[in-house]
Amino acid sequence: MAVVTDILSGLLMAWFSLLFIGINRFCGRVKWKDRDAWQYILLECMLILYFIGSLKRWYFVIPIMAFLFPVWDFLQFRAHWLSWITGASDERLRRYDDAFGDNVYLLPKSDRRTVPDAYHTVQHVLMALNTIAVFAMLR
Repeated sequence: MAVVTDILSGLLMAWFSLLFIGINRFCGRVKWKDRDAWQYILLECMLILYFIGSLKRWYFVIPIMAFLFPVWDFLQFRAHWLSWITGASDERLRRYDDAFGDNVYLLPKSDRRTVPDAYHTVQHVLMALNTIAVFAMLR
């Protein structure tokens, strides 16, 4: 299981790092002047620690990630998937479209629901797999 965690942690770290590069129509770039840029930096540092900790077999990292991943999963679910399941207000649809409307999508777009773009869809799959791997390592 440790090798699987090594691979998954590296994939998630590399995937999240794309936000610092920015790829046109795929994912935006973190703007250092934004008031929430520190959150992305903190998350990237967390993922780097997780990746290095996985490679070096720093097992103290696993319980930390077992706490942090479900919190991050919940926040991402609330931000990107809840209104896909339940529907969204016109204001929510407008804000979501302003942020992600020009990006590539894997799922069909909807007039009444926010649909996560391709970047976030893949990110959430990687997050879910990493969460499962971390909890499997706890045993």
